[in-house]
Amino acid sequence: MQFSKVFLIVSVLILFSISTYATVWTVDSNPGNHAAHFTTLQAAHDAAADGDTLYISGFSGYYPDVIISKKLYIFGPGYFLNENDSTQANTYAATLSIVRFDPGSENSVIAGCRLVAHIHTDSITIKRNYIYRDPYYAVELENNASNITIIQNYINSNYDAIRMNGVHNNINISNNFITAGTTGHQCINGTSNSTNIIVENNILLGFITLYNAVISNNIYRDGTYTGNASNMIVNNICNATQFDTTGQNQQNVVMSTVFVASGTTDGQWQIDPAGPAAGTGTFGTDIGMFGGVAPYIISGIPEIPTIYFFYGPSNASQTLQIQAKIKSRR
Repeated sequence: MQFSKVFLIVSVLILFSISTYATVWTVDSNPGNHAAHFTTLQAAHDAAADGDTLYISGFSGYYPDVIISKKLYIFGPGYFLNENDSTQANTYAATLSIVRFDPGSENSVIAGCRLVAHIHTDSITIKRNYIYRDPYYAVELENNASNITIIQNYINSNYDAIRMNGVHNNINISNNFITAGTTGHQCINGTSNSTNIIVENNILLGFITLYNAVISNNIYRDGTYTGNASNMIVNNICNATQFDTTGQNQQNVVMSTVFVASGTTDGQWQIDPAGPAAGTGTFGTDIGMFGGVAPYIISGIPEIPTIYFFYGPSNASQTLQIQAKIKSRR
């Protein structure tokens, strides 16, 4: 079946399933797809109203940069879709370039996309995305942005991964895979005058600079830590002595004993049930991105219905017989 017909059916499902949001707009740059409302995210943004939803189709290329200045809910299909089972019928990711959140976009959510995130305002949620960057920052917080949630993402940067510029408050970085460049770049780079920083249940690689933070239930694969006495550091696993043992942190752990170490790009980071991360976190929870109250979701599938199997004729007239398998995600 043509992309346009599949996308139309997906759009109808979303229209019926996302009842808490306002108008749903569809974005698709695949050639020959005439079912979507727009071919670029910026055009969809400009037409949308506060509270609208934008659904972005998977595409073999890149969608251009976009500046968000409205409250929007933005969903892509996820990533690593050709590696993991029962993800999407169309296995292309929605690969965006730089997504910049400006004033006016407060309380926006973006999920299920590949992107670079620049945050210049408060109250933004970056959830279940593949975040990349070469040679700059994958996630950058500017203009004293506060109340930011970065959760359940796969962040793979050849430079700094998460960088905070300014005075920030209430930053939640949880259940992510975060790796920085291998030549001394920052995995998380905080500032000394920021407050209420939570770094919990992540898998980390690279330099970490954090102040006034709670750092718990993380797996620190390698890197150097810098912080102050105001940090509370408990129940982490380190490959060396980055965190002391007073907070039940485990030092000098051989990383090959921590993970299942086989499977897909993100699936391989599930913990070995007989390893040192199993049940040794806060209140007996698992350490790492698959532990805690909001475990990482394979392939970053967003919380909307997904068609993971689709069969239909390549050309159809008025009678259309199809077979589809659909999952409701959480």
